[in-house]
Amino acid sequence: MQMLSSFRNFSPFGILATVWLAAIFIVQPFGDFPLNDDWSFGQSALDLARKGRFVLGHWQDMTLLVQLLWGAAFCKLFGSSFIVLRWSVLLLSLWGLWGTYRLGEGLGIAPWHRLLLTACVAFNPWYFSLSFSFMTDVPFYVLLIWSFCYYQKVLVSNRSADFLLGILLAVLATGIRQFGILAPLSFAVAYLWQHRNLRAAGLAALSIAVAFGSLQGYVQYLESIRPLSASFGSFGQLLKQLGDGPRWEELGIRSGQILFYMGLWWLPAALILGWYPTSLRRSWASGLLALMLTLALAYIAWDRLPAGNILNNCFIGPLTLKGAFMGQHTFPSLSPSQMNAFKCLGFAGLFVLLWHWFRRLTYREVNLRSAEFSIRLMSFLAIVLYSGYLLIGFLLWDRYFILLLPLLGLLVFSKSDRAGHWMSRLMGAVLFLAMLLFSIAATHDYLAWNGARWKALNDLEIEKGIPASQIDGGFEFNALRQTNGNERNSISPYGKSWWFVEEDRFVVSFLPMPCYQSRASYTYRRYLPPRVDTIYLNERQRLEVLDSLYLGAEQLAEEQGRDSTRRRSGLFALRLDDVNQYGFAHTYENVHACQRLDISLWRYNPNHSECGLVVAHPNTAVFYTFIRGALQRDEKGWENIEISLTLPTSFLGHKIDIYVWNPGGRAVWFDDLKVFRRE
Repeated sequence: MQMLSSFRNFSPFGILATVWLAAIFIVQPFGDFPLNDDWSFGQSALDLARKGRFVLGHWQDMTLLVQLLWGAAFCKLFGSSFIVLRWSVLLLSLWGLWGTYRLGEGLGIAPWHRLLLTACVAFNPWYFSLSFSFMTDVPFYVLLIWSFCYYQKVLVSNRSADFLLGILLAVLATGIRQFGILAPLSFAVAYLWQHRNLRAAGLAALSIAVAFGSLQGYVQYLESIRPLSASFGSFGQLLKQLGDGPRWEELGIRSGQILFYMGLWWLPAALILGWYPTSLRRSWASGLLALMLTLALAYIAWDRLPAGNILNNCFIGPLTLKGAFMGQHTFPSLSPSQMNAFKCLGFAGLFVLLWHWFRRLTYREVNLRSAEFSIRLMSFLAIVLYSGYLLIGFLLWDRYFILLLPLLGLLVFSKSDRAGHWMSRLMGAVLFLAMLLFSIAATHDYLAWNGARWKALNDLEIEKGIPASQIDGGFEFNALRQTNGNERNSISPYGKSWWFVEEDRFVVSFLPMPCYQSRASYTYRRYLPPRVDTIYLNERQRLEVLDSLYLGAEQLAEEQGRDSTRRRSGLFALRLDDVNQYGFAHTYENVHACQRLDISLWRYNPNHSECGLVVAHPNTAVFYTFIRGALQRDEKGWENIEISLTLPTSFLGHKIDIYVWNPGGRAVWFDDLKVFRRE
């Protein structure tokens, strides 16, 4: 009896923390290497620790300062490495889970139900895997959640100390990502709603002013040091994107993506706590509305799921090695029917979630001035603000959705929740266990293959003395080494990898590379599925120039599109429009697989037509590629299309046609086509 009593008194969060630490032990978060985008954040933190120099790189579009100070402090204490930075975030991550557990206290949610809420966040693939990197997602989440915790306490007890701590944590969160300001914004409205007096108005205004003022002061400081990069996030950019007009189809797709994941990750809790109705008599209208909304979102977003970046099909983490984006890897993938079943599971969870929330809105009596209502109002406003940013922002990666999980939990969890039917609880427990095991195993595999990759790269650089400029070691390697400065390559299955590769004589990959010879292999153990797998180090012979080609408009007749109104060099440029769609045509004879064509072309495209460069066999079924993306733009508005294109081993022809094509009809000018053929 004494042992049973001790167990009951043991903190539920202590159980979660124990499982969390055991999961870290299984993952084995070692290895001095970056992951995903944290090569940029980590390098800035290491520079701050080693040289006392604060620099934001070109890849950083967030404020970041607080995270750099945190990481640099750990490096000062324990040594400068990506391992130390990774462990600094793991420590923050556990504190964030404690904040998530405390988040429902103001609503009177039972400890074991708060534990369920926290566990669904802790072992979510996004939160769990990102805790093992120096990405900004988890540190931002931690500070913002703790800010909400203290703002929540203000709405319950109205203590000044909690108010000050809420502001402080919101300012710190804003020092990682600009959108930390959503905490004081949503709190200010909820607090003013609750109290409706001059003191409340003053505190609400103070909360916003301090957070916004600190953000603006920091941005002005950065601008005084040097001009901010074009990608640096600002409210001006958001307003510009909003002013460009709504993209209704894209808004619908993004809404479906976001809500699909919310339904997927909250389905275990919904089944365990019985969020489904036991009787349709009083809730059929809510159920019908939830069903119609779910079906509409599923119809709109179905083909754009999963959203990608962290959770990719059946594995975690972007596979940032050459060829992996084209499916050249050994990681498991769901079949189309399995993927459809996975999507059905997520939308089923969304249906249950919406039905549960609609029922509560319809039938539950709530004091609109109570602390409970104000807390839920604050959470709802934060969801609306953050979702608005996700809907109109430039990029939408799945990892951006983490913050919505606990905020949505505050809307749907209740102190009156009761456990569901035993069969429902069993199904929910099975789904949660599957999520937990997948997150642990897939995160382990992500770190394991990266460890093998960096072992190969270290051997190549240090033992063999190969310069980084000759290596395609994957996104993090080439970005960290700045092998081609800030210059990206065109995205093409036949060209160099887009991630700043200068030359790719050596390539690290998941599979042996066509047109290369495998020089070494590095094994690692993976859990999904359990086996030993391999990272390959590939080398190709040095390429020599066979011939070169230059085509300018001066060589053309007027009826072939020669035009003097726009030109980059010389007297003329090639104009293509609805009358003349093709130009700069040239046919190469005696070509074969593994030959490389280094191509450069300049384009003036004021109407943003879908036009570009075609490289194709006369029979396009043999080989065809259309390159449209431009990576550079000069001061006169001319764009450079540049690609190093290797003919694949499947190429069996002997001829290649190169020409420019403007199918759009609006006038476009081309100039200075250069081609070097290498073998």
